[in-house]
Amino acid sequence: MISLDGAALRHNLQTWKQRTGAAVRAVVKADGYNFGVERVVRELEGSADGFVVSDADELQRLRAITRAPAATLQELGVQHVLRVASLGGIANVASLDSLAALAARSDAEHLTIRVGLRLAAGWSGIELDAASAYARMLAAAGIRVELWTHLTNPMTESADRERFARFVATFRQLGARVAGEDIESTYPAASSASHGTSVRIGIGLFGAGGANGVTGLQCAIAINASIVETLASTGGLRASYNERALPEGTYVTVVRCGYSDGFPRVTRGYRQILSVGMQNTILLGRTRDDRFALLSIDDDLDELAAASGVLPHQIVTGLGLGFQRQQKG
Repeated sequence: MISLDGAALRHNLQTWKQRTGAAVRAVVKADGYNFGVERVVRELEGSADGFVVSDADELQRLRAITRAPAATLQELGVQHVLRVASLGGIANVASLDSLAALAARSDAEHLTIRVGLRLAAGWSGIELDAASAYARMLAAAGIRVELWTHLTNPMTESADRERFARFVATFRQLGARVAGEDIESTYPAASSASHGTSVRIGIGLFGAGGANGVTGLQCAIAINASIVETLASTGGLRASYNERALPEGTYVTVVRCGYSDGFPRVTRGYRQILSVGMQNTILLGRTRDDRFALLSIDDDLDELAAASGVLPHQIVTGLGLGFQRQQKG
């Protein structure tokens, strides 16, 4: 019922490359947005310029699939950072203790790490006024560094980009070996005309980003739902609980997919959906087919998210859980 289109994933990745003119790292955290990191990585290996995961545990799982360049987003202490380095990953470093442990390695000058400017809670990084201490230690150790941030607020994006420019300038002025700049994830990359040397694209791989002007994206998730029944209202028939009665003679089609499968509870009017229940979705109109394409390659994830009052991330990860359950039988 729920399927993932690998060709659409690859098409979207190429669309983001053309849009940004930068290297694209595929974000495959949270088990590939719940669609299975193995499945997503195998579809994108050779197309993506690298991968991004949350932590060492996710990196170790990734390493069972690919030796492609991979970066982490979290910093969970000295041992965590050393483990990422031992797995050949680009460790995110957010403490001087962790940086000192890496600097003490005999291969320090061959390492590349990441240091981020923190703009929101929940993202491992450092403050702007701490940059000098990190830059000096990196310069002394000869470690290459990627500088990154995570833009989270469109209202402050301009000021945040200026702060990041000062962050980068500090590292360069103090002699750190700056290997690249990683500023954006899907939505800032969609709306910006200026990018770093690489971008992190996660939800955009599945087709999100069209609302911000990225054209040519395809919905990589399909739902081909079986038809439960087609009904004609004879008066008093309701679309669902507490819904108004349908006019007599109105036809509705009931399909076997609901919010227990990860499909969102969309508002009335989107693609003629009248109601989304736990297991079934009710649509206006009738069909003589056996199945109905509730979600297809031509659908717009941003439009669906707006109609549902949730983020596209929630739709994708929710459908990913439904996909996992379906795979288990």
